[in-house]
Amino acid sequence: MDAEQQRNPQLSAKAGASDIVQQTLLNAAEEFQSFRGTTLEQFRGWLRQILINEIRGLNRRFTARRRNVAQELELDRLDSGSQFGGVTELADDLLTPSRQLLAEEESEALKSAKEKLPAEMRQVIQLRNWERLQFHEIAERMGISLSSAAKLWYRALVELQRLHTNTDSHEQA
Repeated sequence: MDAEQQRNPQLSAKAGASDIVQQTLLNAAEEFQSFRGTTLEQFRGWLRQILINEIRGLNRRFTARRRNVAQELELDRLDSGSQFGGVTELADDLLTPSRQLLAEEESEALKSAKEKLPAEMRQVIQLRNWERLQFHEIAERMGISLSSAAKLWYRALVELQRLHTNTDSHEQA
């Protein structure tokens, strides 16, 4: 059975195929030590099961009674706010001065933490998070394997979070 067939079509606005694959790779990287197979086929089967579990979890989360995905709107598809009575900006987009200051401070703290990363980690975050490249494109640009690109990105995010957390705790002291 194809993984795309298991995904509820109404969820495509919430999680695209690339998002699901990305989450599957992250889950696989986190759980790699639990893989007990010895062949490529066993590894593929193990990855496929992680993918299927991710899709099932996604379907469960977004089809729970508290949420009706069919009634949700994709923000990119709204035309001039017409579905909102002519309002073109959503309230969440309007930052109060204090929220704007906090957002700027957070952005500066993240930039500072990012600058402390090794060059290779900065590059993979730039390519994945700012340029929105797929892992195969990152691998090609950096001259590394696809799995190395995904693992490097994951390690870079973990390290960025660690550095950012350390920066925050030093500032609060």
